[in-house]
Amino acid sequence: MHNKRCIFCLPPAEVTGAFFKQAISARSANNLKTKAISFLRLQVMKIMGLSNAVHWFAWFISSFMQLQVSVMTIALILKFGHVLGKSNFLIIWLFFTVYAAATIMFW
Repeated sequence: MHNKRCIFCLPPAEVTGAFFKQAISARSANNLKTKAISFLRLQVMKIMGLSNAVHWFAWFISSFMQLQVSVMTIALILKFGHVLGKSNFLIIWLFFTVYAAATIMFW
């Protein structure tokens, strides 16, 4: 009985995690644009000889690390909450990590 309740909680948890990530990313992008920090960073990076790809890669890493908190929480709940108790933790974590990367790249 406990497993069935946890299974029904998983989709709302995934959607909520994605919404929080989108909200955090939108707020971050808005703050950067309003403060013109993004333009300043890009100019400083150009002076240092770095490309725009370095800036976007840094943004990706920052967003990815924020999502890893949600990914680890969901993976731990699934593994040790006896929802996917017989599954390998690494496979569960890898699945949600790929999902998180796809979410960031889609946005």
